Amino acid sequence: MANLSEAFGTITMETENKTTLEILIAFIERSGDWDYGDYGMILSDIRFEDNNIAKADFSGCGRWCFSATLAHLMENIKRYLSPKHEFVKVLEPENFKLLIEYTDSECGCMVLYKEKDIITHEAGIPLEKSRFDIAYEEEFDWTWGNRIMLHVESLKSLLDSYHENIQYEEPDEWDKEDIENFIIEVDSELPELINSLDYNNELHFFQDNMWFHTIYQTAKDKMEEWQ
Repeated sequence: MANLSEAFGTITMETENKTTLEILIAFIERSGDWDYGDYGMILSDIRFEDNNIAKADFSGCGRWCFSATLAHLMENIKRYLSPKHEFVKVLEPENFKLLIEYTDSECGCMVLYKEKDIITHEAGIPLEKSRFDIAYEEEFDWTWGNRIMLHVESLKSLLDSYHENIQYEEPDEWDKEDIENFIIEVDSELPELINSLDYNNELHFFQDNMWFHTIYQTAKDKMEEWQ
């Protein structure tokens, strides 16, 4: 079973006329159907910039990574709808282009990257033969700072995911091993986190995140009690 990645970003859709554009949008939206499966995309805030250009925000799911989802997007939606579907009949004779810019993350293998992909379809060829190109890609280390900087997580969600007991339990209920691991991780992540978020120093970071400083300092105080 493959790990699922979570992507978000924007998609720009360009066709030769508004009718084709509306069909293209409807076609892509079918990958967000409940029955379609995990590896699709859900559009939101669709906005028309011209009769033949539209942009939308999206959230998406990848099999290990979202780039693989996009590489086979046209093929998979066509298979889901059937080759004889009216959307397929309208789109295959037309030229169109998709520009997808996004951030993708997968926690199991600690995958984190930004990418810009282009899907180009030439009139008269099957949708599954559309060209897929990676125009830009940048990988990031799986650090707290990078995940927050790229809006994959927030400081609160990181604690929710990895240190939930410290976040919500009273200090007297904290486990010593959990506290040790928490302090080690924070001490390791903090310098890069401060740098990624453009804080001048640790003091400024803690001033903006007093709730986190309280938890961190309380954890250090507890460790001193146990020693």
